[in-house]
Amino acid sequence: MTDSSLNEEAKSLLHALALALSGMKFQDDGNGNLEYEHKEVSAFVKPLLRTVGLPNWNFTVWMWNTSFKWDKLPGPVNIIPICNISDSARSEPGGAFKHGLMRRIDGDVTVEPRLAAIFAVPPITS
Repeated sequence: MTDSSLNEEAKSLLHALALALSGMKFQDDGNGNLEYEHKEVSAFVKPLLRTVGLPNWNFTVWMWNTSFKWDKLPGPVNIIPICNISDSARSEPGGAFKHGLMRRIDGDVTVEPRLAAIFAVPPITS
């Protein structure tokens, strides 16, 4: 996993998405995980992905209620937490990332319950 800074435009789009999420339609998978409707979040996510250099990537927005390991994800997945992560939290080994991201001292990264995030994957090419 690499951490990268978001420019002001990306931060603004992410903030707007965070504010709008509570009013957006979603599907519950039965385990408390919420998948937000694609057309509801597209107006925020598409410009954000362009801004961070991931144009045309496929994406979904989830609020996770269950934990998973980064290495269990299927292939390359870019995860953009829908929250502000302070520079000190981002760089402190073993420190908690706000809203569910946790980096342990051994460098392993897990996502803990109740993380809202954009999950983006590269476009499929034939």
